[in-house]
Amino acid sequence: MENIIDFDIRKFRTYNGPNYYLNKRAFVFNIFLDPEGPEVDFYKKTIYIELPKLANRNPSTVIDLLSSTLIYILKMEIELYPNDYSISEDGEDYVVAVEFIDKEITEECVNLVSEWFKAMNKNTGFDFHSRWTKIKSGFNKTLLGDTAIYSLVEAGIKRNIPVFYLKEEKQFQWGYGEKQLRGLSTSFHTDGSNDIELLANKNKVSDFLSMCGFPTIVGENNSSKMPECYLLTVNGKFSAALQKTSSDNGFINIAEKTHSKNIEIAESIAKFFNVKCLEIIVSTKDISKPWTDGNFHILKINTGKEIAKQLTSTNSKSVDLAGLIIKSHFRRPEFSRIPIIAGNYISQKMADSIYKKLRTTKPSVGFSSLTDEGIFFNGKYFSKSNDHEQNVKIILRFPETEFAVINHTAHDILDFGFFHEGADVVILDNANDAEGSMKNILLENGILINISNHQIEVTINNEVKSNISFYNDEDKDRLLMTALEPILKELIYKYE
Repeated sequence: MENIIDFDIRKFRTYNGPNYYLNKRAFVFNIFLDPEGPEVDFYKKTIYIELPKLANRNPSTVIDLLSSTLIYILKMEIELYPNDYSISEDGEDYVVAVEFIDKEITEECVNLVSEWFKAMNKNTGFDFHSRWTKIKSGFNKTLLGDTAIYSLVEAGIKRNIPVFYLKEEKQFQWGYGEKQLRGLSTSFHTDGSNDIELLANKNKVSDFLSMCGFPTIVGENNSSKMPECYLLTVNGKFSAALQKTSSDNGFINIAEKTHSKNIEIAESIAKFFNVKCLEIIVSTKDISKPWTDGNFHILKINTGKEIAKQLTSTNSKSVDLAGLIIKSHFRRPEFSRIPIIAGNYISQKMADSIYKKLRTTKPSVGFSSLTDEGIFFNGKYFSKSNDHEQNVKIILRFPETEFAVINHTAHDILDFGFFHEGADVVILDNANDAEGSMKNILLENGILINISNHQIEVTINNEVKSNISFYNDEDKDRLLMTALEPILKELIYKYE
């Protein structure tokens, strides 16, 4: 083994979805800990002085203390969502996998922790907080350092809605296949481009309001003596009424004070446009008075990034605009999903057989598969990349995918991970250790089909439902399809 010392780190790798090490996006690294090094209490005293909030935890080993400290640092003192980690072994190394947001920032945090523990070993000075402050400043300049973008990503994660970044398109995707919502900040692919263009034209908006009999735009100068209110709608429904505070230039939610007629006009305007999020800026002496009383003027109608600041600058916790936006598209978490079958030895022939069976139940089903032969849409070859993650992403990005079958080899898993969150059925055919980790992505009440020793065993929630013997590969494929047939009939409509 090469000459390494206590807390040396190496073998960095990242996975942008569930993987062998962690059932979430993971930054993974090897770290060496000297078996003869100090015990955990030696490090606790310094760490708890610098990070007193960690004192309520009581890790019993050095590697657990280091990992939990790293997770705390990754939260950047603003309670970012990274929370999970795993610890395994690789020869004389430990392997640590931590949930992460930004690859470069996470790598800086890993280096920071490693160097801090090394400094404690040597009893030398280490300006931890200065280094951490610099990293936090760097995070603020990343894509997810934008609080509006972050809040929408976090809103999906908190609601168990899959979310991932489409680097080529510079936007995020929530949900899979036909259930997807794509966008960045408060602009989404479901927004009508013509409506967005119209709302950006002040004269056209004024003409529209006049046509409807609503108070037309009079310009900020003519009404600057009256307070401004921000009426926000999501999918045509009133969600909040915000007003600035004089102390910190933030926003408070005044929805409870808003007259029902003012809520009604906001919703009436919003329903004319195919835009998910709308902000109607009005000036009025008293928002609790109906707009029909006069002294109520519409100054501007905003869409997209123009309303992003309201996502995170609201002082009142009574409105979760990011949550309302995500919930408007996904009323329940399962509405973001499509049925997924994953396995380690699913041939294209098997995928075609599954597609054929599905069509007997739903002839128009949008079926996507990934096997060693590549990506197929409705049984027709599409493409194949050496990047397994990219192949999976294409299937999930395809708007017509209603049902997916995805094959993962050991090489795919170790190099790229699974990428997709969850599977309804996992088929393991004489699986090795890496392939066997696919069991970890099985959803609650999911079905595990394990093939070994000439047996096909069907298990739900650790309870064996059936056990079928076979004699050769041809017999195995036929009996496997027999076992799958009743499962497919239920699975195809699971998320509708």
